[in-house]
Amino acid sequence: MEQALALGRREEVKVVVSNPCFELWLLYHFQELTSGVHRTVLLKEKLPKYLSGYNKRLPVNFPYAAHPKAKARALRAAPKHTETCHKGPNPSTTVWLLIDAIRNAGDAKRR
Repeated sequence: MEQALALGRREEVKVVVSNPCFELWLLYHFQELTSGVHRTVLLKEKLPKYLSGYNKRLPVNFPYAAHPKAKARALRAAPKHTETCHKGPNPSTTVWLLIDAIRNAGDAKRR
């Protein structure tokens, strides 16, 4: 992981990281999580409460509009983890930076 992040910094590629896994970002659309969690617990116990049968594909009814809440939850869990190319504590995610960039690019294109 550290090698990939160093390469991203060197090549000026903005890498987003979720610790312990990407699915933390999905969970933040539904609930807070501020204490460390093992990836298995997140995938087998926490996320299925909201996304039963999740298998790396988002359902059609995924609450994309909850992005602001998910971002706020991510920032509360790891307030100092706001930059790309860095692995934050468990739990932490910077996927919101990617989503913000995509949304901003779309908004700029519509102007």
